[in-house]
Amino acid sequence: MLILIGLLFLFLLLNFFDAKTTYFVVTNCGYHGERNPFARKLIKRYGALKGILLLKSIIIIILPLMIWSYIESSVVMTNCLIIINLFYFYVVIQNYIICKKIKKLGINKDEKSID
Repeated sequence: MLILIGLLFLFLLLNFFDAKTTYFVVTNCGYHGERNPFARKLIKRYGALKGILLLKSIIIIILPLMIWSYIESSVVMTNCLIIINLFYFYVVIQNYIICKKIKKLGINKDEKSID
């Protein structure tokens, strides 16, 4: 159970940093800076903060399902959480690289994409 708590904490932490870096990118480069088409649609429709919060609020639904899944099969859920956390770790690293580029180049929404 301690492994589940650690992996869930890491999942939440990585999602927090994903939201924080995504917000920075979107507020400085516009919603075109978001690569996830679903997230981009939410951000375009509701704005950066509300769009990201709506997207991340899905976690409220997912967490109980993860815990239930862990109870059903701890090995499968542990492996799934490891893979999900690796994915979010990659996303956060990519977001931080983009944030560094934005800061270095002084890009704002009115300028072209940094890609």
